[in-house]
Amino acid sequence: MPPVTPTPWRGTKFADTMPPACPQRPPEPDTSLPRRRRAYLERLAPILANQSEDCLYLNLYVPKPPHGGTVPSESGTFVTEG
Repeated sequence: MPPVTPTPWRGTKFADTMPPACPQRPPEPDTSLPRRRRAYLERLAPILANQSEDCLYLNLYVPKPPHGGTVPSESGTFVTEG
C-alpha cells in the first residue's frame, strides 16, 4: 500500500496505546526452551497479535514532573540513520 497522509488533530495527541507491531511470525514457546524464555515469549504474544505494515512509530517517554513542578522545555535534536 502507498503511504497515506494521517488525519490532522488539534491540541495534544494522547498516545496512550501501543501501535501495531511490524509483521513477523511469532515464535512458538515450546517446552524445550528454558522456563524464563518461554515466559518471555508468552508475555510477548499479545503484543505480536496486533501487526500491521503501518508500524513505524517513535515512542517518546517523558518523566512526570515532581509535585507542583514543571518539566523543562529544552530544545533538542533527534537524529537517526537507516
